Amino acid sequence: MTHKTYSKEEEEYIRSNVGKMTTRDMASHLNRPFLGVERKIERMGLSNNDREWSEKDTIFLREHKDWSIGVLSKKLNRSKDSIAQKKKREGLTDPPTPSLRDAILNILQGVELPILESSLLERIEALLGEKMELTSFRRELRYLIEEGYDIKEVISDFDRYYVLVRHGITRPEAYYRFLVDINTPLIITADWHLGSIGFSELALKEMIKQVEEYKIKDIVVAGDITQGRGVHRVELVDLKTPNIDDQIEDAVRVFNSFPQGTRFHLLLGGHEEKLKGNVRVGFDILRAIALRCPSVSYYGSVAKLRLNKNYSLLMIHGSGGTSYATSYKIEKVWRELVDKPDILVMGHLHQLAVIPKQFNKLLIMAGTLQRENAYLINKGYIPEVGWILLRDYNSETSDFKEVMPRVF
Repeated sequence: MTHKTYSKEEEEYIRSNVGKMTTRDMASHLNRPFLGVERKIERMGLSNNDREWSEKDTIFLREHKDWSIGVLSKKLNRSKDSIAQKKKREGLTDPPTPSLRDAILNILQGVELPILESSLLERIEALLGEKMELTSFRRELRYLIEEGYDIKEVISDFDRYYVLVRHGITRPEAYYRFLVDINTPLIITADWHLGSIGFSELALKEMIKQVEEYKIKDIVVAGDITQGRGVHRVELVDLKTPNIDDQIEDAVRVFNSFPQGTRFHLLLGGHEEKLKGNVRVGFDILRAIALRCPSVSYYGSVAKLRLNKNYSLLMIHGSGGTSYATSYKIEKVWRELVDKPDILVMGHLHQLAVIPKQFNKLLIMAGTLQRENAYLINKGYIPEVGWILLRDYNSETSDFKEVMPRVF
């Protein structure tokens, strides 16, 4: 990411208004990110902590001295340093007790897998020694996310789980946090496109048979579970179920048709993203499905899963059009990854392939359950209906099968 250089006029504006305006107001005037302006002030050797405190703000601080510094900073529109210094001058500090913000971070930094919201609240209450309101917790969590902490919310079994995905540290194993444990045998699939004319009920029935035969408990689905809306200009050609609420009902029906105990691990795809951005703005259809189905876990746009307790499976959806070589896009992603997983799974292209790498690492293109669509027909692209059955995996050997049922 590149950042626009500050002009001399902008620097003079900052220099003239430090101590007179809040950093947030300056950022709004300059049309720049708050954190960027804050860092620019520091680089210029200035401080915006000395803006005069009004009697009203001081009284508010005294009355709410037990609030976390993060919340007070938002309420008073001042930097956290300014709040901390004022509390110290007023004798309002209480060093032994960590703030709610610090408690959340300390706990999330220490857990290996996503932690249940109620369990997280219990641990926060034990750490702070007081009862914690759910609304206060979620508000502080939102502030942390706005501040830049990559806290992922996972919806599973009607509950919310939280995990801190990225840390400001350089250990490779911390680039992505594991979100859940999965085990072989498992099915790796993608691009079901529920709600489209091309979705194959025959392929779905064959998958269910295989789940029963191999007693499979985990199915990972790398995006585009639903057809959604708002993707193509001529999408009505592909739509069987235009109504989004009906697509949700269809997805619930499909997931409930699998044997009891089957767990689904879902990822955001391009079709869900377009729906969220263009048609029903802000609505996450997969989150809505996960809230209806206890067997469904939804992880957002990227997920690192722990396989057989010792190995990593990184799941992404992918983007962009077709390329001259089927494997080009997944190979490109692999080359650019800093922390290479044992298995990289990608959807999007409706192709089915397993590409072995050194040290028994695998690149998996997860196939599709959609027979065809207008876009692929226009491109002359033949979808490969099927999925990968991963029967076993370890550091030395992998036992997998490319399953391509006969569909029409």
